[in-house]
Amino acid sequence: MGNGMKYVLIISTLLAASDGVWAQSVSPSVAAQTPEGQRLSPEQESAYPPSVLAPVRDPTGLYANMGGGSPFGPRIIDDHAFLRRAALDDLEQVEIGKLAARKGSSDMVRELGRQTVSERQRLNQKLEQLAAQDGVNISDKLNAWHEGRVGKLARLEGAQFDKAFLKEQAHAGHNDAAEFREEVQHGGDVTVRQFAARFLPMIESHAQVAKNLEAEKGAAEQPGR
Repeated sequence: MGNGMKYVLIISTLLAASDGVWAQSVSPSVAAQTPEGQRLSPEQESAYPPSVLAPVRDPTGLYANMGGGSPFGPRIIDDHAFLRRAALDDLEQVEIGKLAARKGSSDMVRELGRQTVSERQRLNQKLEQLAAQDGVNISDKLNAWHEGRVGKLARLEGAQFDKAFLKEQAHAGHNDAAEFREEVQHGGDVTVRQFAARFLPMIESHAQVAKNLEAEKGAAEQPGR
């Protein structure tokens, strides 16, 4: 078995483990809180501006069009906003994974694409379950920004596609892991924090797998090899 396939199998193991832990650990959610610690119902929460309840930390500008406040405000994460962002990211990754499964010019890229689809669809099932439980409306289709990212990859072919896909997977995984880690550390809803904690290792591992495969592929393309 080549290194590429070994890397991909790591994610399958982590995903199966996360499913098992999730089934044992879901507990009633904790309502959102104000910076002073006052618990809020969803109706009360909607009356607070995002900059008070949960400033969106977005150093990359990925979600500049989704509202939020200063990244230097109170460190209280908006759990509902996290779920909505995660849903969009999952939808994007499913589409990108489908592209890789179909367009990849190497076995490892096609397999990683199929793995991406499987992981993200199953993750999204858990996310939808949690969103419904908390009364959060999440998107079932990509917005223009995510469509643009998918379209950019869709226009590539062959080795160019493989290279861009692996780079995108490493980068997106890094960003997603940062979002999940922030929720784990600063989320206000214990159930959402548990969700993020269970899937964070899988997301981190996927990003590392893509990074390793990208480095391996780059090394193989060096002159004299």
